[in-house]
Amino acid sequence: MPPKNQPTFARRLVLSYYRVSSDEQHKEGYSISSQMKLVQKYALENNLKIAEEFTDIETAKQSGRTNFGKMVARFQEHAKFSADTTLTLLVEKTDRLYRNIKDWVILDELDLEIHFVKEGQTLSKESKSSDKFIHGIKVLMAKNYVDNLAEETRKGMLEKAEQGHYPTRGPLGYCNMRRNGKSLIEPDSNAPFVANLFKKFATGNYTLNSLYEEMAKDYPILNTKGKLIARSAMHRVLGNTVYYGVYEFKGNKYVGKHQALISKELYDMVQRTFSDHYNLKTRNTKKEWLFQGLVLCENCGSLFTMEMKKGKYIYYHCTNSKKNCSVVNVREERIEEQAVALLSDIALPDDLLPLVIKALKESEKDVHDHQVKKRLDCEGQYQNLKAKLRLLYDDRLEGRISVDFYENTKAQLRFEQGELEQKMLNLTKAGYNYLDEGVKVIELAKNAGITYRNANLSQKRILLRFLLQNFSFGAGRLTPKWRQPFDLLPLMTKEWADKTEAKSPENAFCPLEHPHRESNPGLRTENPSS
Repeated sequence: MPPKNQPTFARRLVLSYYRVSSDEQHKEGYSISSQMKLVQKYALENNLKIAEEFTDIETAKQSGRTNFGKMVARFQEHAKFSADTTLTLLVEKTDRLYRNIKDWVILDELDLEIHFVKEGQTLSKESKSSDKFIHGIKVLMAKNYVDNLAEETRKGMLEKAEQGHYPTRGPLGYCNMRRNGKSLIEPDSNAPFVANLFKKFATGNYTLNSLYEEMAKDYPILNTKGKLIARSAMHRVLGNTVYYGVYEFKGNKYVGKHQALISKELYDMVQRTFSDHYNLKTRNTKKEWLFQGLVLCENCGSLFTMEMKKGKYIYYHCTNSKKNCSVVNVREERIEEQAVALLSDIALPDDLLPLVIKALKESEKDVHDHQVKKRLDCEGQYQNLKAKLRLLYDDRLEGRISVDFYENTKAQLRFEQGELEQKMLNLTKAGYNYLDEGVKVIELAKNAGITYRNANLSQKRILLRFLLQNFSFGAGRLTPKWRQPFDLLPLMTKEWADKTEAKSPENAFCPLEHPHRESNPGLRTENPSS
């Protein structure tokens, strides 16, 4: 419900936002019209006058949302000229507003009053830090679910790679097919031209430019859109090992079961020609440092760099120190000691855990609903492919299509069916341990210090990257900039301690009125949302 004593219309800008994916548009409860009806009724009942409505009908694969960006710009423009106006956003529920963590961060920086109509929740800068954190956890876990879905997809691709089957869409000269239940790549009509590229370049009589010009004139290679391939694409082709039967996936090389277009000897000749023409050199990978790319200079904002002294002591200093920055060298042990101490700031109070578990269960229901919707969509696409296969078979029996066209089209449709089967399996796996994963995130925050001490260098860096955007160092002190929603935990811990000390159990949490309070004596904590 809207807060009491809300401003008049003249001092409140109210916008509404609606979103639906194109494949969900026809489903009951997710149409734009049903969202509008619910939000407009809420606005009328709560005396909120909607100034403008924004709608996006897009798929999750598209990179941006046109009207979401326009809505944000409208809020930003209004805030410049009317600082005393309450910026209010009405939306059906959480998953209609955010697609990822970036959306959440963008809106959080605007200090909006957001009404989630269907969920009965209102968030604003006056909301308790506990409410903000629980909301942030729900967004974070939704992102975690998407990441799990991607991880299951990668696992399936890795399994294919290990079995000798090219795991992704075939490169130029190959097409994807499905035979005997397996996804394969087979040479297509471009294969002879690709092989000819290698043969010509290996002679040493061509540069990339001259070979491309001849290819474009005499034997053009077209991409899937029917256009001539780019010069950069031809360069990638000549460096791709898949054409002699070996491919690389996730840093490992595999011997493929697909038909090679060239020999290993021809490939090596091409690489030697490249080396002779362009004098290519390989660069050695630099050693990984614990706080590499993580520490900024508090004085000038430059990154810290590292150097080894006496063969064993690691020192960090500002990259601007030789010019005008006065920050002196600091030992890695000193930075790490403060970093470990700061990790205790995000230990979640035990009494708050039941509220977080409740929020996770609510998010788990949203994930389940998403799985059901997506699975129904996949099953619908699968049935459409079955219908196409039946029609294709009838056309073949009636002699309306050739045998080659029938076999190629059937293989492609079977391949698409296999992709849908894998997608449905991934949907099931990704959300299976959703609540457990959420609890692990909370436990990670609670036990971050212990986890850090027991981790190796690489694991420590992963943990720090997960929890923090960066550190800043100055005047001998390390200041963290936590990632959302972990930035709220130091405040919650401090507020909880203040409440316990004051023995005032009637107030579980104080409103977020003091965003700059220090959460650890001697170690400053920066709150990015303040």
